[in-house]
Amino acid sequence: MKEAIDKFFSSAAYAVVGVSRNRHKFGNTVFYAMKSRSLAVYPVNPHLSTVENEHCYVNVRDLPDEVKSVVIVVHPEDAEQVVAECKWKGIENIWLQQGA
Repeated sequence: MKEAIDKFFSSAAYAVVGVSRNRHKFGNTVFYAMKSRSLAVYPVNPHLSTVENEHCYVNVRDLPDEVKSVVIVVHPEDAEQVVAECKWKGIENIWLQQGA
């Protein structure tokens, strides 16, 4: 498990799928925690164009190629599609948050 975690956090850039307008939701907590550590992290939500002045991506396929690790914080019925997009994009480091 430690090896998988180390690999996840060795990426040049990350994405958090499931950010929202509500700063208190878990996806936002993860997003801002990563940003506060000066990590390159991109928000993803198909219903938002920005998250607190940050460009928000519609889906994983649109992310920059440097993103190699993704945190998924979405409803379970949406998680399978996000994982499929990660596979299509060649992203192997996926952190499925509990409940996703």
